[in-house]
Amino acid sequence: MNSKFYKLMTALRDATREHYGRLVAGSPSEQFYGYCLYTNDDVSSIGPVANRESALQVDPNHGTYNYYRFGPQEWSDWDDFGLFEDANQILKSLYEGMDFDNFRAGSLQAALQALTELEAEGLFGPRSDSRYVTLWLSDSSDAIMSHAVKALNNEPVYERYAAEYA
Repeated sequence: MNSKFYKLMTALRDATREHYGRLVAGSPSEQFYGYCLYTNDDVSSIGPVANRESALQVDPNHGTYNYYRFGPQEWSDWDDFGLFEDANQILKSLYEGMDFDNFRAGSLQAALQALTELEAEGLFGPRSDSRYVTLWLSDSSDAIMSHAVKALNNEPVYERYAAEYA
């Protein structure tokens, strides 16, 4: 990873660490099962979204359960507490200084690397059937999403995600 994308990765990692810590501290009685770095196909900004079991809109036996559980576009906690401003400024400067394909690929890899490092540190808790961490691109079928789910979660979670989205 070149130094420009390393700087983005570090900013995303640090913002995510602080953001997740604030979420958990602000809701000690109910844990978050889902955490995501969320962007779109043009990677114009990256921010967090999280969800709790109580925010799921359907019963686990409902046919759309996996859609809601594993689709961050349907989640409830979108407040980034202003913690991702530095990362998004870096993202903007990267966009202005290189061709789009390299910008997009490098930015997505930086985001995935940030999540990978935090997951390895144990920030999101142990891998379990009830914990889900991912990188998500709105209205996209980019393979990096499936790669992220596979890399950041246990096999049963990946299989349930893949049944809906892969």
